[in-house]
Amino acid sequence: MFFSARYITKNYIKKKPPSTSFSNERLVQSRNQTMRLNELKMLKKRLDESRAETKSLEKSIKRLDTVLIELVRLIEKDSSAHSESLLSRFSKHHRHLLHEGASHSISVEENLEYLEGGLALMSTMNQHSWAFEINNSGIAPININRKVKSLQLSSWMFNTL
Repeated sequence: MFFSARYITKNYIKKKPPSTSFSNERLVQSRNQTMRLNELKMLKKRLDESRAETKSLEKSIKRLDTVLIELVRLIEKDSSAHSESLLSRFSKHHRHLLHEGASHSISVEENLEYLEGGLALMSTMNQHSWAFEINNSGIAPININRKVKSLQLSSWMFNTL
């Protein structure tokens, strides 16, 4: 690189542009507007997630009503062994549902436990006419404690079955 010495003359002195306050003000306004748009996008996403969770909980309530109707039917039928089994499965499933609904995310291990409880409840409602087995041997030990979003897998399972 070659450097040359130059004499400072009026041609080399840069002049400041006239007042930049207007352009600075416009930049600040643009930044604020962008921040508001990003905040609106984030709020919309949270609202959509909340609506999905609400739908899932509403479906769970309908399922609980179905279980209660079946439980009343069994009690009236005087089938005490089957009604006790259904009541214990129902109460366990209800506790799981309340815990899962109160948490934003749960571990994979808890989710599998909740799925097993839900499947056991459905099997009991059908007088154990079908069986199930959850095989979690394919899950790496490091992933078993990984967090997943609440009310996703269990609602999928109940909608599928």
